[in-house]
Amino acid sequence: LLDNAQTKVMLFAFAAGAGLAEHLAPSHAIIQVLSGEGMLTAGNRTIEAQAGTWLQMSPKTPHSISATTPLVMTLTLFKE
Repeated sequence: LLDNAQTKVMLFAFAAGAGLAEHLAPSHAIIQVLSGEGMLTAGNRTIEAQAGTWLQMSPKTPHSISATTPLVMTLTLFKE
């Protein structure tokens, strides 16, 4: 959606049961769920995510997401 010198914004869409395995955030990041439901884990915290849920992460934060229904989210990375 956007990729410039300061920020990268990406749109993700997952089918129910799909998601992203745990990985590290390379920089400060914000996940915002636009529609659907899922489980979002960041560090040692797991939350039930739904439309309107957002989460800010520090660099190197391990995180993962698993969609329980079709889920659409944005990921905003703030380039260091």
